[in-house]
Formats: sequence, structure tokens, C-alpha cells
Amino acid sequence: MLFENGYEINWSEAIFKVIIVLRQPFVNRKHNDIPIYNFVGGNILSFSEAHKICSERILEIPTTKSIWYPWMRTFQSIFLYRLLAIFVHVIPAVLLDTVLRIMGKPPM
Repeated sequence: MLFENGYEINWSEAIFKVIIVLRQPFVNRKHNDIPIYNFVGGNILSFSEAHKICSERILEIPTTKSIWYPWMRTFQSIFLYRLLAIFVHVIPAVLLDTVLRIMGKPPM
């Protein structure tokens, strides 16, 4: 698999993203349990390890507002990544928004 090296973390950016992501459960909190999160720089995961963990967890705990089935693919070429992004994200979004507008509903 590609990217067997670890993932180097920009700590200021990573902590900011973690705060943004973890904020939501506290806003709509309906229970008294206190979640505990661990965010450390040691024991770096390779992309293949992260892919394996994410693939297992996403099926155990699916997202509540997911439209498409989750999947992950790594690329060596940014061109191939952007080309696939057009076919997987942009074109379906334009088609879906167009259908919703024709039906008189607001786009997503």
C-alpha cells in the first residue's frame, strides 16, 4: 500500500481541527457521560494502519448524516486525485442540486 511512512502532524493545525470536530457532541449533548479523548504525537500511524482502523470503525459507528457509502483511496498523483474528485464529488453534487431545484426544493 502507498504511504507506508508515518504522517507528520502540524500540531497547531491538528489541535484546531480536533477542537472543531469535538465541539459538536457537546453542543447537542443529551447524556451525562464525559467522553475522554487522547491526542498525542508519539506512536505514529502509517496511512495503511489508519486506513484499516477507519474502515473498521466507520462500519461499526456510521455517521448520522452520510449520503454515500464511505470509502478511502490513496493516490501517488495529485492529478488522478483531482480527476476522481470531479467524478465522485462535483458531478454528483451538481446533478443532485439540479434535480432538487427542478423539484422546487433547496439544494444541499
